[in-house]
Amino acid sequence: MLKWRQDFLYNSHWLSKFNNKLMKNGKKAFAQKKIRDCFQELKLIKSIYPKVLFFEMLELLKPTIEMIPRKISKNYRYIPTPVVYPRNYKLVLLSVKKEVKKQPDSKFENRLFNQLVNLVENKKSSIFNDIEMVYQLAVKNKAFTSFAWTFYNKF
Repeated sequence: MLKWRQDFLYNSHWLSKFNNKLMKNGKKAFAQKKIRDCFQELKLIKSIYPKVLFFEMLELLKPTIEMIPRKISKNYRYIPTPVVYPRNYKLVLLSVKKEVKKQPDSKFENRLFNQLVNLVENKKSSIFNDIEMVYQLAVKNKAFTSFAWTFYNKF
């Protein structure tokens, strides 16, 4: 069984994974400081426990369907497949990282703070548009769901 490292301050595996996604050039302490600054700001301004807000964000954004390309008779088709437990949280962390980097604010902790609050309180983000696009693609490619078994046979 795998042992996962947890964040020593908030005791969360997924928070340490998010920290690993955010770090640049191997500077883990710098990314930890930025996340902790954001979480302290959340405690002061919103009086919300940041770990709870972080997991609300994960639950709110986790996808249930993923489109995987498979070759079917000379053409590649996107096949809707269900997303299982560790993968859905990893997809959320990647999409939040992309969204935080798009924002124009200069300080990273301010961008992260705005993203977390907007996602949970206002439910406004382009991440929701991406999720909707995946579901629309899944509806269009519903005819290819019978080919989803090819994905599961490879593991």
